[in-house]
Amino acid sequence: LPVVLQFVNKHRGKRLLIHCDRGDTCAPAIVAAMIAVFFEGGTGINLERLPRPPLCKEDLRKALATVQRYHPFCAVPRRIMQQLNLFFVTVGGGWSRWQAVDESPEAAYNPG
Repeated sequence: LPVVLQFVNKHRGKRLLIHCDRGDTCAPAIVAAMIAVFFEGGTGINLERLPRPPLCKEDLRKALATVQRYHPFCAVPRRIMQQLNLFFVTVGGGWSRWQAVDESPEAAYNPG
């Protein structure tokens, strides 16, 4: 997830194709994570403040609801949502250490 977010941050403003084998589990979860990180309430790209303040479970639920509105047959498994929650919501999780400044894949995740 950190490498994906770094890639998206590097290519902001361009079209991206996000896919997985079935198209209804992993890809929608990644898109929901991208919406939670890079968009504020679905109104526009949040270019000024990256990384955003800490996210909560409700932010991730709203982002997934946005994905499901356009892709109604997606079924993100509970375990994948739990992984997103661990990354974004848990204190000291990956989101709290993610930096959007260095564009190298090796620096996308800085464990501290």
